[in-house]
Amino acid sequence: MRTDDRTESASGATSTLLAPTWRRVDGQEAPAGSAVRPDGPDDAPREDAEPAPAGPVAQRSNLAIWLVLAAVGISVLLGVVADARVGVLGISATLAAGGAIRAVARTAPVGLAVRSRSVDVFMFWTLAVVIAVLGVVAPDV
Repeated sequence: MRTDDRTESASGATSTLLAPTWRRVDGQEAPAGSAVRPDGPDDAPREDAEPAPAGPVAQRSNLAIWLVLAAVGISVLLGVVADARVGVLGISATLAAGGAIRAVARTAPVGLAVRSRSVDVFMFWTLAVVIAVLGVVAPDV
């Protein structure tokens, strides 16, 4: 790798560029202005590589998102049909259940894991309690 490229400005002063010039194993230089290695990073996908087939893992990983969406939909429906307080308590129960699942699940469900496990559980349960308290205490809901 060569880093000693000199340029001359209009005033006649010279400066040294610290951009690396990559050389291949066979001695050829990389194209001028190339910022990455010419053969790419080691973990870059190759053009001839086939994509991994989608299997049941992809379907199972979306299950948490669909369950949460269904629970929120049922809670909203109960809030409209029965009573708003029932809907709020349904959303609070959904948050509490999400926190419990995040606390005991070995692998993090895709829709429930955002931060570390302890932060996620704390946020789910805190929001569940706050929403439940607001739903019960709020007048004329």
